[in-house]
Amino acid sequence: MPKQAEDMKFAPQMRPRNGQWIECETCGRVFYVRPSRIKQAQMHGVHIRFCSAKCYDKTGDKNPMWGKKHTAEARQKFVANPNRPRFQAGPDNPNVARYAFGFKGTTAQWWQEHLRHTIGQCQACGYNTEPHILQVHHIDRNRRNNTSENLLLLCPNCHQLEHYRAKDGGYQGHPNGTD
Repeated sequence: MPKQAEDMKFAPQMRPRNGQWIECETCGRVFYVRPSRIKQAQMHGVHIRFCSAKCYDKTGDKNPMWGKKHTAEARQKFVANPNRPRFQAGPDNPNVARYAFGFKGTTAQWWQEHLRHTIGQCQACGYNTEPHILQVHHIDRNRRNNTSENLLLLCPNCHQLEHYRAKDGGYQGHPNGTD
């Protein structure tokens, strides 16, 4: 245990500590490392040398790769490595179905953002001053049916008015006429 750790005053421990006290290579602070973290580092073949990510990222001699980029020659070696993981081009790529150009989301949240960016205004009254308050309205009232034909982008007023006119949602059983 480093001398600083011996000098530190700790409350009486209920259980003995089985980890290690390590001195940070950047700031010199002594910190405690749990046994599970030590075992994990050993499995990955690394040494715990820094007390935090902030100390790891500090500039100077402690981190020799700080601010440096790989050379063109090194990047070419990475690309030429036969063990490098590669995705197939075209329809065999597992990400094509999810992230291809024509990808359409399946959730109301995805569609809400998509409609805000593409339409950007209420489809009933044309309100567009604050597009972030626009809401998705399901025409057939089925929240699981998130197809483009079933969705409208409405401002909160038009959205509530739509449900009021249909007497559904929170307006079920609401009497006709004005108050």
